[in-house]
Amino acid sequence: MIVRGRTVRAVILSGVWLGLAAFSRPALSQSITLAQDASPRQSLERDAWQIVNQGANSIRESSGLARSFEDPDLFWTHNDSGGKPRLFLVDRGGNHVATLPVDGVRASDWEDIASYEDKTGRWLVIADCGDNNAKRSKILFHRIQAPSLTSISAAKSSTSKTLPSVTPEMTWVVKYEDGPRDCEAIVVDAAQNRLLLISKSRFGLAGLYAVPLRGKPSGAIQGEAREFSVVAKRLMTLPIPMVTAADWDHKRQRFGIAGYFQLYLYSTAGNAEPAQAANAEAKNATPARSLETFLKALPTPIDMPRLRQIEAFCFDEAGNLVVTSEGAPMPMGLMKSPSIKGEDKP
Repeated sequence: MIVRGRTVRAVILSGVWLGLAAFSRPALSQSITLAQDASPRQSLERDAWQIVNQGANSIRESSGLARSFEDPDLFWTHNDSGGKPRLFLVDRGGNHVATLPVDGVRASDWEDIASYEDKTGRWLVIADCGDNNAKRSKILFHRIQAPSLTSISAAKSSTSKTLPSVTPEMTWVVKYEDGPRDCEAIVVDAAQNRLLLISKSRFGLAGLYAVPLRGKPSGAIQGEAREFSVVAKRLMTLPIPMVTAADWDHKRQRFGIAGYFQLYLYSTAGNAEPAQAANAEAKNATPARSLETFLKALPTPIDMPRLRQIEAFCFDEAGNLVVTSEGAPMPMGLMKSPSIKGEDKP
């Protein structure tokens, strides 16, 4: 394999960067394993993972995680490739709450899920973007409307625990501007009208890409869903290996990128909605900075709990850390929101 000089320098710098990050924070406390009858609202500790293992056996390869806006104690997850196209709703005790079938799509290689809300409603974006061999000519992102709390309550009390099936309201057909690559992490930046993708690489260099959230539909596909054909534009390179998940806590201004062994937390204090940024500029104040600016800073690394293979992460409504791992029943780890660089307190 021929490696250009600039790439070699980048790899070396990424190793130095990660080494500095590893020593910038004391080791975490020993992980705590909870009893099987642990309450879904158990008390969390800072700098110590609490592990629950009560998930349904149908969730064998949890590969994405997103908090529910309908209920602060619930999270959406899904299996990796090869399974039925469906989402699972679980609580913070790891218990299976409900199943949501998704019609008109295939679960080719689902790797992540993101939840967000805007003036049009509350949404879930399913990322069919896995590509271990970097050969897919296109990847897909399906947007569905999040089920209502009434529907969730009805499914929880039913025998089947199954929600009414949904068909994607929108599907993005995406190509990378610099060729196919593996991706397992997405984040919605609704304020900037973009879907962010973070590529996964074994060589310590991840790419941050952006896809527009809204645009002109190119035609109809399955059912009444609409399709957008778009190009993912590369924004920057991140010196983080094997990225498997990401999330953004806008309320507390924190951005997290997860790998198999560590979770990297960035402070985004100073980031603002476009309207807020415009007001700040009008008052001659310091304008809001972009996410790319914050990602150039040194993050706070958090050691992952010792689970089989962690591929999913999100913040809960209180800013606490939540991860899930492959394995049946599905293991879940939770940690109280830690202190991080760039802010006075969590």
